[in-house]
Parts: sequence; structure tokens; C-alpha cells
Amino acid sequence: MKKIGIITIYDLNNYGNRLQNYAVQEFFCERGFKTFTIKNHLATNHSPFNKKDTDGAVIYRFKNSKIFFARVRSKSFKKLISFPFRKIKNSIVTPIINIKRKKSFITFEKKFINTTTYVIDFANSKEINKKFDYFAIGSDQVWNPNYGRISYIFLLSFCPPNKKICFSPSLGTGDIDDLNKLQAVKSEFLKFNYLCTREEAGSELLNKLLETDKVATTLDPTLLISKDKWLKISKSSKFTISKNYILLYFLTENNKDVLKEIKNYAKRNDLMIINLLDKKSKFYNSGPSEFLYLINNSKYFFTDSFHGVIFSIIFNKNFQVFHRSKDDKMYSRINHIIKLLKIDSDVEYDNVIKWKLVINYDMVNSQLENEKKETEKFILCQFN
Repeated sequence: MKKIGIITIYDLNNYGNRLQNYAVQEFFCERGFKTFTIKNHLATNHSPFNKKDTDGAVIYRFKNSKIFFARVRSKSFKKLISFPFRKIKNSIVTPIINIKRKKSFITFEKKFINTTTYVIDFANSKEINKKFDYFAIGSDQVWNPNYGRISYIFLLSFCPPNKKICFSPSLGTGDIDDLNKLQAVKSEFLKFNYLCTREEAGSELLNKLLETDKVATTLDPTLLISKDKWLKISKSSKFTISKNYILLYFLTENNKDVLKEIKNYAKRNDLMIINLLDKKSKFYNSGPSEFLYLINNSKYFFTDSFHGVIFSIIFNKNFQVFHRSKDDKMYSRINHIIKLLKIDSDVEYDNVIKWKLVINYDMVNSQLENEKKETEKFILCQFN
């Protein structure tokens, strides 16, 4: 049985990251490959690895969901005394609040994702190369030039071209101004036999960089897994949900007027509001399985998240998606999937919440099936 090593952002705090990781794994497992996700240190700021607050006063790390306070710099004593209370809270209290949430993600990983016990880095990458027949890079924003993630590991520079599988990675941008940031790694992109990204703007940017037209645009891997399979790993919240609810999942702070309208509508219509990223909410500790359940069973769903949109589509939910800011570079991926699947543009918030919006999912699902076949064909053609 051929072995595939998945290289992706290893983030135990992000629903989309964990679920796309699971989707890549299952895509290959369903086709007879033995698949492992290879741990790496190139995660986001929510990494379970070493981290320190911005002023360097308190250093802590997560290990098996427990928190350890390593040390306080002696030279920072005066700074610590005058430290604003808010920053002390953020560096000490907030991580403690996150412990239960981390446990939910760790539980999901142990149950559903085959993960290596070792961590790949520059020093051991050539040895790890010998352990696998192929390496799949993707998906998620592994090639985002603005987050410092493009690296020797994320470019699969440690293995030969015939072992590189490009699986819908994202640049997280289509901004032509970011092209210069990619110039330094142009030679590494050229070592791939096949290249693709999960949004049209990203593919166009790579095509410009490499002076070609061969970079394909493929679906995010979560869309390649059946709705039934997602429902099998979904899990109801341990907290009682006594009535219909509006689900909110905003990765950035939303407009106060929008939240006020949602609260007023919920009150008039006897609906609960579940805000997944409100640290005061009991639902904040929900893991990826609960995330799936809460989207599937919501009455209304509002989000600014790419994978929030994706799972709305998978579960055929009526949803509304918001820009994170006026100059949101990452919105291109959301706009791309909405246009690709011919979803009514009314799902995109434009100062009016459309409570009575109904999406024609018969047409959307038909279009999605066609796109799934094209993406599957592209991914599998990379094997020799």
C-alpha cells in the first residue's frame, strides 16, 4: 500500500484547518492509500507549540492540553509591575480559558486524524522523505506570502518532483502587490510537475509569477467529502439547545449595528443566539465535530469564514457571509466559490441582512458534482 504524508498547517484551534486536514486524509484513504499528517512547527499564532506574549513577559507552552508557565524574565520585572491589566489577562487568563477548547481539538485529532509522533523540520526532512511514496501539500493557506508560512517544508523542497502532490493549497491572496513576495521562491514552485490553488485569484497570481497558464483551480478538499460522511463525524453539543438558534462564526469583530439587528430579530422570533467565538459562551469550547453539528442544525448562519461558507454549502444551509474589512485580501476565495457554484450573490452581506433568502441548492449541488469530478481528476493525475 502506497504511503502519503500530508503537509499542512498544524493548528489545534481552527475548525477549517482541522476539517480540511481530515478531508485530504479521507480523500486518499478512500482510494487505497495509507495516509499520515506530518506534524510541523509552522502553524499560526494559535499553535500548541511555544509562544510568548508580545511584550515577552510571560512565556508558556501547551503540552497534552495542559499549560505550563516556564519563566518570567528578571529584566522585565519593572515592566511587569507596570504591565496593563488587560495584557496580563490576555497572557495568563485567556490561555487558561482556552484549555477546554484545546482538549476538544485534541480529542478530534486523536479520533479522526492519523498524525505522526514526530515533527518534520529541515534537519530530519530527508530521512522522512524515505518513509513515504508521496507528499501532499495542502490545503489551507500554506502558501500565504503575508503570514511567513512559505518554507522549505511547505514547498516540499526535501523531496523530488515525482513525489509532490499539490492538493488545493491557498495563497490567501490574489493581490498583485503580493507578487514580489513570491519571487524568492519562484524556483521552488517550478519544481512541481503540477500546480493548483483552491481559488482563481491565487492561480492567476501563480501563473503570473511562473509566466504560464497551467496552474489549475481546484476545490477545497472539504467539498470532496460527502455530506453523509461529515454527518457521521458530527457530534451534538453536550449543552442543551432548547429552541431554534442563529449561529454566528466571525473570525474578526463584527459591526455593532449588525449584532444589534441579529439580537432584535432573535428576540422577536424566540431564537437563541450561539456565538462560537464568544469566550463567555459555553459553546466556545466546541470542537470540530460540534462545529459541524451546529452549522447543520442552525436556523440562520452568519459568518466571515471561508470554511463557514463551505460547510453551509455542504449542508445546504441558507447563510450570509460578511467581509472582514474593506480591504479584505482573503475574500477572493469566498467570492470565487460563490460564483463557481452559481450561488445567489444575495448571500454576500451588503448592509442588509436577508432573513428570507432561499438558495436554490438543486442547481448548486449539480454544479458542485461537476466540479468535484474535475478536481478529483486533477489530483489523481499527479500520481505516476
